Amino acid sequence: MPESQRKLLENSNLNDDSALLNFSKRILSKVTQSVPTDIALAESADDAMFATAVFLVADKNLGMISVWSPTFALQLLDIIEQYQEEIVTVLKTGQWSRQGLNYLPAPKSSEQSYKLQRLNLQDPLAWKELWSKLTLISSWDTESAERWAKDLQERMANVAFEGKGLWATEGVVTLPFADRFPLSYQSHFYEFILQDTEQVVPAWQLKAGDIVSPVITTGSGLIRYVIDDELEVVDFNQSIPCFRFLGRKMTVDLVGEKLDHSVAVKVLAEFKQEDYLPISILGIEHCNKKKPHYIRVC
Repeated sequence: MPESQRKLLENSNLNDDSALLNFSKRILSKVTQSVPTDIALAESADDAMFATAVFLVADKNLGMISVWSPTFALQLLDIIEQYQEEIVTVLKTGQWSRQGLNYLPAPKSSEQSYKLQRLNLQDPLAWKELWSKLTLISSWDTESAERWAKDLQERMANVAFEGKGLWATEGVVTLPFADRFPLSYQSHFYEFILQDTEQVVPAWQLKAGDIVSPVITTGSGLIRYVIDDELEVVDFNQSIPCFRFLGRKMTVDLVGEKLDHSVAVKVLAEFKQEDYLPISILGIEHCNKKKPHYIRVC
């Protein structure tokens, strides 16, 4: 979240996905999550990330890490390494070392602080010592996330990894199964918008090679809700279509060019070199010397 927007956050408009759940499920969610949602109210993004890392380290029963992007998990591991001694102090004292987090009760764990203090976090096996019950890491691992997912697996080499299917707050589309991503056909009613004709078809009319966007009708009351992602039908598990995630349909439009995710990935792939790797394309809108343009970030 941009820093300029953080001050607008209040408890009344905190974007908490658990608010979509019923009361009993919200309670279950609260008691099974390591990190409280109030972290989003921290004064800065750096403070929020630091607090997230502290709460994760404090949880000796952590059994699963689930993130959308593997880069987010890698960033959290970097923070734990970089601020190892500071996190140890917070867990020993139960007091935050940063004023921007004083609104939030700090976790305290002498056991976890001792574990963290003696570990060499450069060793991929150290993370399993820190979280002895950690058995699974789940994140995206296709398209632009593929390289970073491999880095995450290497970073935590003795913890099982599973790539995510396509999920949204509103519903699930695919699930990982037997190294493929079949449609979660018993979760909702599914239709698909064909990219080439914009025709809407049911799942049983899909063919291998179709590029589509999902449309879901759910038991919770959503009717024909469009998920702005692009998927490719790669094959079938019996009669159930299996998909490959291509990217978001949302576009960037500086000067009418409509640059979308898939185009950006193809452009970046053309500039891979042995000594560096482009990871993003940054749009520069206001520039005195040039018209709006893009730069590669490496």
